[in-house]
Amino acid sequence: MMNKPKNFDEKEWKKKLEEAHDFALYKKEEIKQELESQIKDIDPVELLSHISLLSQFFPEGKPESNQDLREKPILHFLAGLCLKNGNYSNRHPDNQEIGKIIELLNKYFIYHSQDLIFQSAKKEQVSEIDSLILCARLQKIISQINPSIYPFQLENLLKNVFGRLDNYFIGKVGFSVADALNFGQKIIKRYERLLNKRLNEAIEAQEIFVFTIDEFCKDEK
Repeated sequence: MMNKPKNFDEKEWKKKLEEAHDFALYKKEEIKQELESQIKDIDPVELLSHISLLSQFFPEGKPESNQDLREKPILHFLAGLCLKNGNYSNRHPDNQEIGKIIELLNKYFIYHSQDLIFQSAKKEQVSEIDSLILCARLQKIISQINPSIYPFQLENLLKNVFGRLDNYFIGKVGFSVADALNFGQKIIKRYERLLNKRLNEAIEAQEIFVFTIDEFCKDEK
């Protein structure tokens, strides 16, 4: 159990806790409004497709890249904002817009986690709860079945549930659920190869540029 310090002022602690919680709620709403403003003139399908693809992209040598997109329910939240928006545009987002939206989404979930922590900590019994129990409670609140984290779970679900309708799918669209999953994996692998190739080309071009500038600076003329 966590012991209270001798000079612990519970009233003051609760006051600061409420202030911190109010600030987290304020920032969540502020960021959500900015996100809604950013996405209102963008094709939602293109936006979600781009970010979904990035969540599955592992740059060579940096497997931890885009980890937040996989571990947090960012796509779920963004899909909800797109549905709420309702004003669908055909304009494709550019790289700068996607980067800005991802940055805002990451900030939103920082304050979202703080909101959950403060909610749990506000409970009267929290000061007497072991820290491990509190962590477990928070994990239970935050966690969900996220296909971006556990793709094998999604595959099993699709095969076991929708696979029973293969005759219908083959008759209507010409391929089974297993075929569709295979198509998706091939698309992901192809984009991964192309993006890694483009990344390596950009790194090589940067190195050549730096070398050229260095050589130019060494030339007295």
